[in-house]
Amino acid sequence: MYESDVPGDMDSAESHDPLGRTLESTAALAMSAIGGVDGASVSLAHNGSVATAAATSAAVREADGYQYSSGLGPCVAATKSGQTQRVRVADIAESWPDFAAAATRLGFRSILSTPLVVHGRPLGSLNLYSGDTDAFADQQEQTASLFARQASGVLTLASDLAAAQETNRNLTLALESRQVIGQATGIIMARQGCSADEGFDVLRKASQRENRKLREIAEEIVRANEPKGQHRD
Repeated sequence: MYESDVPGDMDSAESHDPLGRTLESTAALAMSAIGGVDGASVSLAHNGSVATAAATSAAVREADGYQYSSGLGPCVAATKSGQTQRVRVADIAESWPDFAAAATRLGFRSILSTPLVVHGRPLGSLNLYSGDTDAFADQQEQTASLFARQASGVLTLASDLAAAQETNRNLTLALESRQVIGQATGIIMARQGCSADEGFDVLRKASQRENRKLREIAEEIVRANEPKGQHRD
């Protein structure tokens, strides 16, 4: 799906990255492929809050926002920990009062929220809005599940990639720390004529005394021992 294939009323304020564009395409395709859908969005949970990652219109984004601000609504319910079932509301007017008032004003009467599951836990939801009551039957739910599964797969890949990158960063930092600590230990050994264990103990005690990281102490010792005019990156 190319960005130019996305419907013209798609809100693309957050489509600057491949993941965002993919989620927007999923919402747009779900809206066009499933009968009776007047708007669609993708909600994502992060650090205890929920936000809209993609939406087919400003009205849909606003309807999502009322749920987030109150902490109540189908989008929020579909992303709760342990919840992996679809949330289908036949008549929004009979559901959460605050959300119902806002949704009705925006022209929506029913909604279907399908969880996006990553590694066995819900990370967000695909939300389908309709201006008609009781717009979603079993067939629409099944089709929505297919789109949600596609979006879940994309989010799983993104999650795995982020985890791999974080692991790589941590390994790099650990190797760099080990190297600089080893250099500082060697400097202390040469200065004090002590063993490697005794040199490291000097570093450890300085770290505890100054309440600073061991690497910071080691970096200062290495920098102080460098020839004038030479700087570490």
